[in-house]
Amino acid sequence: MKAGDLLRFTLVGDGSSDRALIPILNWLIRDIAESVPLEAQWADLGLLASSAKTLGERVRTAIEYYPCDILFIHRDAERPDGFELRVEEILQACTGLENQMSELRWVCVIPVRMTEAWRLIDESAIRRAAGNPQGRKVLGLPSLRQMERVDAKDVLHKAIREASELAGRKAKKLEVSRAIHDVADYIGDFGQLDNLPSFSRLRADLANALHSLGLYRP
Repeated sequence: MKAGDLLRFTLVGDGSSDRALIPILNWLIRDIAESVPLEAQWADLGLLASSAKTLGERVRTAIEYYPCDILFIHRDAERPDGFELRVEEILQACTGLENQMSELRWVCVIPVRMTEAWRLIDESAIRRAAGNPQGRKVLGLPSLRQMERVDAKDVLHKAIREASELAGRKAKKLEVSRAIHDVADYIGDFGQLDNLPSFSRLRADLANALHSLGLYRP
């Protein structure tokens, strides 16, 4: 590839909620390669994946229906010591890809413990996603050091509800799942995450992929 070419990437995840990683990946690519034109694709396999039971089968289905230059494969580590296990799982799933598609690059996306941890860095984004940007209620978010040690999904759910400052029937009508998905769209800078080993690893792997495509010079 050369400067100015469209870079197309596809994200393969475990479920529809993982689509919220796309704003993070968009930001990270632009932070590394600056003005590269981007086209993001969510591999919504749906019925396409009905016969794709293993991760390797899902990866190959995604490539067939969502061709790309970089394939991001997301798996939550789920526990602090699970990172390398997920890396090995993805490595096995991608065995042989380089023989089939020499121009394809693939990158592991492995939050510890879960995707939601990477959305706990910006209190104002959570308030905006909850529909109450001027709220003042204390959300009790974990420090950066603690983010990958807590049940991030539960913490983010509670933070959205607290940030909305709604009660009674209005609180029951709050679309928490939608709001959680929107949080990443309201975060303008994910640079704090570089202090997390999992995100730092993602940055390094992505930089290598972009460099091999001729879109980044270290």
